[in-house]
Amino acid sequence: MLSKQIAANSALSGGSRIIGNIISLVIVGLIARTLSPAEVGDYFTIIALLYTFSFFADLGLYSLLVRDISRPDVTGPEESRIVSTAFSLRVGALVVALAAAIVAGFLFPYSNIVRLGIVIGTLHIFFLSASQVLMGVFQKYLKLGRVAVAELIGRVVQLGMVWAVVQYGWMDGGLLGLIAALIAAAGISFVLNVVGAHKLVPFRFRVDVSAWMATARTALPLGTAVIITALYFRLSTLLLSVYSGPEAVGIYNIGYRVLEALIFFPAMFVGLVMPQLSNYAVADRKRFQALFQKTLHVLLFLVVPVVIGLIMRARDIVVLLGGEQYAASAPVLQILSGAIAMIFIGALLANAMIALNKQKLLAWVYGGGLVCNIIVNVLVIRQYSYIGASWATFSTEALVTVLMAIVLVRQAVSVWPRLTSAFQIAAGGGVMSATLALTRDVHILVVIPIAAIAYIAGLFVTGGLRKELWRF
Repeated sequence: MLSKQIAANSALSGGSRIIGNIISLVIVGLIARTLSPAEVGDYFTIIALLYTFSFFADLGLYSLLVRDISRPDVTGPEESRIVSTAFSLRVGALVVALAAAIVAGFLFPYSNIVRLGIVIGTLHIFFLSASQVLMGVFQKYLKLGRVAVAELIGRVVQLGMVWAVVQYGWMDGGLLGLIAALIAAAGISFVLNVVGAHKLVPFRFRVDVSAWMATARTALPLGTAVIITALYFRLSTLLLSVYSGPEAVGIYNIGYRVLEALIFFPAMFVGLVMPQLSNYAVADRKRFQALFQKTLHVLLFLVVPVVIGLIMRARDIVVLLGGEQYAASAPVLQILSGAIAMIFIGALLANAMIALNKQKLLAWVYGGGLVCNIIVNVLVIRQYSYIGASWATFSTEALVTVLMAIVLVRQAVSVWPRLTSAFQIAAGGGVMSATLALTRDVHILVVIPIAAIAYIAGLFVTGGLRKELWRF
């Protein structure tokens, strides 16, 4: 019964996330085809700044909440107290963090419209982050499907409002109308999540400074890792906005949106494997290694055609997404395809380190990634603009992945794919590459299924599509 509930939640959450990401790309396409690259850059600058400051309010509260309320002796009033404290602390921290974001917006050399967008956009981030901490409640009671539905409803509302802004000039058809669409989407999801969580665990907003301080001290190590990760994901956009201007931000983010739409999958997939990985790390190292290798095989099986497709048809993809005015984003997407490969593999390596109780070393690895990201961005953005930012993102992900691999190798974990598997995947990639080269004049939407069939055919011929792989 439990396994069926987990499977149903995973299927619903994964399916909703895929649909939500497709809707997000459609929204980006609508925005990109309506606004100029500079205006699109302003839009993404507002989002990047607000997201960055919101992570300072994260405090690791979600992970702490999941841990504390999942203990067998936590029920009733104690459960309500824990949820109330976490939710209230998140709200209080958000007020401070978003106030700091507004101040930063006026300190940075932004236009008045961007500063106004930051002020208004704080509502979007408030709704988003305040409801996120409640995900632990749904996770405990295996009701994540409700969260997925709420998020999907929000996406659909955002799409409808963006369409109205673009098509009918609603709210002057500009930047502030698009921010209003973000607020409406997050607000609807917030209400649905708060109501749903309250039905499972009655909670309330409570000001208890001593409880807040105790919780914050406990959660801070987790929150630090979240802040570091968030910074090196958003830093390139913020530095571009300061040093290169809004147009460079717009061009960079068209390619970056494709990356964000794809990288949810390895985190979700490895998350499903993580309980077994953690168990085997303690109980049976041979089974740990076998599961690690099988998961690595699947991730490589999936990411290789993605990288090949992005490199060979990058221009077609960014033009399909944003129009000819974003053709300059093609090299950005080609460089970021390497970062996507690193993120796919890195998701497994990071979870393997956690399973082996090496999370302190993982924090140092992420810290090294942040230092690398800052240094490379500062060195290259002034001269190479969005191309430099793309290389900074790739080099950061590559460094983090290599450092995690070194740690695991020292733990006697083989992080290299088996030679047979590597050959099979390479053969499939070769067939796919030849197919893409021969169909370069065919529309990208027609090419995608053809290339997928070619890749699978290459795997099939070399025996790469084994029955146990599909079962896994």
